Amino acid sequence: SVQQVVSGLTVYAAEALQIALDTVGNKLYWTKGYQLWRANLDGTLPEVVYSIPPDPGYGGGLLDFMQIGDVAVDVANNRLYVSERRQRETLVDVNNGIRYSGPTHEHTLIVATDLNGGNPSFFAGVADGCTYANYYDNLGVGVGPGQDPKTCLSSGTDGFDVEAMTVRDGTLYWSAIDADKVNAGVYGRTPGQPAFTVAPLALPGNPNGQ
Repeated sequence: SVQQVVSGLTVYAAEALQIALDTVGNKLYWTKGYQLWRANLDGTLPEVVYSIPPDPGYGGGLLDFMQIGDVAVDVANNRLYVSERRQRETLVDVNNGIRYSGPTHEHTLIVATDLNGGNPSFFAGVADGCTYANYYDNLGVGVGPGQDPKTCLSSGTDGFDVEAMTVRDGTLYWSAIDADKVNAGVYGRTPGQPAFTVAPLALPGNPNGQ
């Protein structure tokens, strides 16, 4: 029969409350707002294993605007992948140095961590020069080292708004809507290699691709 193994969850948005399994370690992972949780398969010993870091430029860190959209587990390589909604502007605004605290719905970043949430690093969604450690610095206004917002968000060959993720044979695959909100595709990347396009996706019926 169906049993509830995790309780006390609130629906934050349509993309929230995604799950993934570690079938070797017998762990269940689930997303909850800006946090990633895990527990035993029977729901015991729940714990937060990863949280999106707060933005030091705003009071409270703006965590209410941030969200983990999806999670994928690479058991063979002891890695987790999460898609993040951390940036709050459109790509055009960011490239023009505009920074504000309005909500957005794009999960623009993919972060890789160990299975326990340690050693986080950006895996996709950022351009060269942006690291996990200096991300918020690069959202500021300016053109000097560590200040140029152009170095942090990318809508190149790996999409812009990540919708879903899965792992096979050490390669992460994800579907994403491009920054123009019209085009979309399925993308992939193996650690240590550049991202690649698997196939384009059509978004019929809506001129904005939504």
